[in-house]
Amino acid sequence: LKPYWAKLWCPNTGAAQRASVAAGRPSRPACICLASRLNVDFVEQILIKIPQQPWQTAASSPASAAASALLQVQLGLGLVLGAVGIAVSSSPDLRKHMDGATWESTLRAAAKAASPALLLTVFALIQAHAASPDILTSAGLLVSGAAVTLSAFIAVLGPIRGSSAPEEDGPAPFVTASRVLSSIQAFGQFVLIFGTLPSGSQLLCASLFVRLALTVQTVRAVSRALLLGASPVSKALRDMEPVLTLAPFLGGLALLDAMSWGPSGIMLTLLQPVVYCTLLVVMIAFVRLSLGAGIDSFGGPDLAFTFQLEGAVGSTVEAARAAIVFAIYAAMIFSLGRVLHGTFAVEMSMSGFSVQWGDPLASAAAKMSLLAIVTHFADFALGVLGSEEEHAQAANGALPINGVEVSGASAPAHLRDLTVTDYAKAVVTPAHTLLLGLVAARMSLPDPDKSGALNVAAMPFSYGFVLASMGVMMQVVLLIFFGIAHADESHASQPCFDTTGTVQWSVKSQVLGKIVEGFRLATVFLLEGGLLLGCIGLGPVPLAVGGFSTASALYLLSPAEARETGLMVVKVCTRSLGSSIETILEKQRQAQEAAAARKAAAVAKALEAESAPKHKTQAEKGSGGSGGPKQGAPAGAKKDGPKRKKEPQALVFKSFDPPLSMAATAGPR
Repeated sequence: LKPYWAKLWCPNTGAAQRASVAAGRPSRPACICLASRLNVDFVEQILIKIPQQPWQTAASSPASAAASALLQVQLGLGLVLGAVGIAVSSSPDLRKHMDGATWESTLRAAAKAASPALLLTVFALIQAHAASPDILTSAGLLVSGAAVTLSAFIAVLGPIRGSSAPEEDGPAPFVTASRVLSSIQAFGQFVLIFGTLPSGSQLLCASLFVRLALTVQTVRAVSRALLLGASPVSKALRDMEPVLTLAPFLGGLALLDAMSWGPSGIMLTLLQPVVYCTLLVVMIAFVRLSLGAGIDSFGGPDLAFTFQLEGAVGSTVEAARAAIVFAIYAAMIFSLGRVLHGTFAVEMSMSGFSVQWGDPLASAAAKMSLLAIVTHFADFALGVLGSEEEHAQAANGALPINGVEVSGASAPAHLRDLTVTDYAKAVVTPAHTLLLGLVAARMSLPDPDKSGALNVAAMPFSYGFVLASMGVMMQVVLLIFFGIAHADESHASQPCFDTTGTVQWSVKSQVLGKIVEGFRLATVFLLEGGLLLGCIGLGPVPLAVGGFSTASALYLLSPAEARETGLMVVKVCTRSLGSSIETILEKQRQAQEAAAARKAAAVAKALEAESAPKHKTQAEKGSGGSGGPKQGAPAGAKKDGPKRKKEPQALVFKSFDPPLSMAATAGPR
């Protein structure tokens, strides 16, 4: 930091001040010398952006390695789910063979079991970026990460072995394993709570909120391990879940803010959304534990719930809740504005404007944050503007769900028709993991001078997450166009999604159908291909070792029928990939042949155009040397034309013997 202080504080100072700076004691600038009684360090923390170490320094930390491994687990499950879904839909034989199988529910159960890894990932990234490494963080991430990964493995292994998911009603071995892993996960998360705190107000607030969410997860994991029944504490923890699910996204937003501006001062603390999320969590706990009231969400947005309170107390609590929710969204918009302002630069002039940005990973992460906040805000605004009658009907279960009228005692609670914003939110919410993947890829970029050849070679693959983010945006665009196309219908059609979350839209028009299908295929290709490349960029060795170990263990522990199904899926995926590559190469070959044919035709046409005038000139020469006028020429036409110059040439090169009559009358020369 000494060169930084020397450049900042004393560009034109004397030798004494330079010596003070060189010794590590920065001198006061002129603006602070006017208020000499103020604490200089305190003012510097508030007004001056603290110099930040390069992001590459966090690439080799244990926390960064743990975050990359956890992201590979989560994104790998989504990648496998999408690949198997594509293989099943593209192969009739495989579709017939897997008809009635629970492969999709199994993979989704595994993704649900691995969901705590998202919170561990954002905690690891915050620690890797702005906190010094400590033994508690390393040990806690190792223990809890291993427990979450094994839980996801058991969630897949249970249905493969012909049993139900490892829940309380499943077989005894899986129930016991699930309880043991829940205990191990709770222990690892409890250790993480006491890790080193990061620097900077935005990362400090985000870290505290993430630790609060880890505490809630720890208590719930202990409850699952001990098979505790329903209690006021468990109900309060369940009510807190809609707010705590925002912790990974808000942590990623804080990391982007720190990436753009560095650690901020304490004056920006009240502008952090996690502060108001913490207040809302405290209010939920107070209402549930002290007043004994729960919440009603009516199946609407996460933060558009109401407390089950009446009278003056209910009105007061509801007003406080509305103010806190408004503060949350306002702070999120402010943080997003800071991130966009620090990532993009807009220049305007009389001739136009230009937008500039730096690293593609940072800009893609900022765009994903913008998409997530716009989706959440639109969902919340439409949910708040909904009528009270609709809320009442939804609570009574009298609204049609996916076109089917559901009512009566058999109807579940909190039912309503899903809107385009609901589907868009369902598409964007899993992209929070992609946002953290972009941040982790930016942090784990290796230093070419200090890293191995394999890590440097895998560095370009990290930008595959940029392609995946484009795929997510195209998913939302396709969903919006689907909603616009069916907006005039009396009852809105419910979209159908594939395993990747992309709309399957059948258009009656043939031309539009081809355009929509091409757009959909491009979306799936960008999403799946980008996820694969990004996972390779996070670490090719852990991905290869972990993927091969997991696949080998599942193959060895699976029955014979499941092994045949797995081999068939692998063959279909390999064949599909090979046919796709072959199709692409065939199209390229046809395009090259067509281009060569067009080039040859153009060359032949040019040669023909060059040779045509020469043939015409030679024909004219032959007709002019016959000694008589051209046929069809007028009788009095002049012979003194441009071609008269060729007559001496004809006299020179022709031998002429005059007849005797001419020779006799000619006389001497």
